[in-house]
Amino acid sequence: MKPKYDYTSSYFLSSIDTLARNHLNNAGIAMGLGIGYTTFKRLAMTSEDIAHTLAFARYETDGRFTVLDLPTPELFRRILRQATSRYDGNRLDLTRTLLKRWFNRDPNLRRIWNNSSYKKKRNYYEKRTQTQI
Repeated sequence: MKPKYDYTSSYFLSSIDTLARNHLNNAGIAMGLGIGYTTFKRLAMTSEDIAHTLAFARYETDGRFTVLDLPTPELFRRILRQATSRYDGNRLDLTRTLLKRWFNRDPNLRRIWNNSSYKKKRNYYEKRTQTQI
């Protein structure tokens, strides 16, 4: 039986992106695509492209890192680059607990974090605000 979609096509991924940005959960996205929830859930767990698309669309919509279970190294780099370019001294939603959980599950993320300019800027702004108080 031929699948309804080519699950790797840019059209399918852009449809997922659009639905995720409309604050739909996985069941709503599956319904919007016209596929079963269990099929979509399986695809999201097995396809890195679909998981990446979902995670980044939800991050950009909600602006929080807590919506990400475990970002891929590429997504983590992209988020840190974006956060660095618009950094204004406010802390993003990166808690120590969340970072620790991610670092324990994927040691590459710790290396990326330690080399990121976002971490350096955050440390600079935190020191600067502490000295002003």
